[in-house]
Amino acid sequence: MIINKSKRTWVEISEKNLVANFNTLSKISGSGTKKMSVVKSNAYGHDIVECAKILEKAGSDFLAVDSFEEALLLRENKIKKPILVFGYTHKDDFEKASQENISLTISNIQSLKDAVKIDSKIKIHIKADTGLHRQGFLEDEIDQVKDILLKNKNITPEGLYTHLAGAESNKFKKYTEKQISNFNKWIDGLSEINSSIITHCAASAASLVYPESRFGMVRFGISLYGLWPSEEIKESVPDINLKPVLKWNAILSEFKKVKKGEPVGYNCSEKLSRDSVIGIVPVGYWHGYPRHASKKSFVLINGERAKVLGKVSMDMIIVDLTKIKNPKQNDTVTLVGKNKNEEVTAEELADHCDTINYEIVTRINPGIERVLK
Repeated sequence: MIINKSKRTWVEISEKNLVANFNTLSKISGSGTKKMSVVKSNAYGHDIVECAKILEKAGSDFLAVDSFEEALLLRENKIKKPILVFGYTHKDDFEKASQENISLTISNIQSLKDAVKIDSKIKIHIKADTGLHRQGFLEDEIDQVKDILLKNKNITPEGLYTHLAGAESNKFKKYTEKQISNFNKWIDGLSEINSSIITHCAASAASLVYPESRFGMVRFGISLYGLWPSEEIKESVPDINLKPVLKWNAILSEFKKVKKGEPVGYNCSEKLSRDSVIGIVPVGYWHGYPRHASKKSFVLINGERAKVLGKVSMDMIIVDLTKIKNPKQNDTVTLVGKNKNEEVTAEELADHCDTINYEIVTRINPGIERVLK
């Protein structure tokens, strides 16, 4: 479903920057390490199908998604590379996964028992909980996992992996090192099951600052899209240049003069401190522009900043055009990205909303058209 054929709002995706980021990250991880590109959750808001096609062509060894449905969508769009589903997959889909060559995460005893009952071999990646305490087998389950796999020779795990809880911050350095150490126990414990098993631990943050976490494969996520896992990671690797892939634009649909003291927006939430020119931009929280940005964030018009006034509505925001020279109906308004020499980053918008850049881009409505540039 595309909700904006009339181009009231659209997202531009830079294929050049996506490939450049993949190449930069690949060089860091080394030639002997497999590369997994994470395109889950609509490729962090960037368009799962188009990004998968670009990354497959760029040389990614694996693609990763959250759900079985996302994996099927990629297969339906002729994506041939190996695909790993990170999230839970119902046992009723195991047979289909085998037929479509889709690898599944197995992270609990019941799912493992269900998997070994399948007649046709399915590819699985064992997920170890080394300290995040989300998905995954606990350390005291190593022997039980090993025993189930040894008794059922029809299934050999393709991969073994874990996820780190705080690799993006140096204050969790000791905990991260402990998790890596715990993961090595899993590698030792399952070594006789499959000596060539693909081991992976590092997502974007760890792949950049913990070389010992790279193992057999690294998982490029947020960094692929030119966004940093944290400011701390960015400062830790000053020689690495990542380029934002996404730019979110809309149009200026109308503007008018309103006198000082007049209220603006729902609940009369802001009063104008001067005679003002206000503009309407036809995007709101339905489109993914966060309501928490009300009265705090900025958009860009003609290379200048325009403050958001009043409450963000479901389908519109009001912006202050008083200092914008010669605004015109249908002028391009940039919500995230560069406009001439000015820029509003996903990080800046996230700061206004007390959240993270991941949430800003991922929550851009998937119905908004993505345009490759």
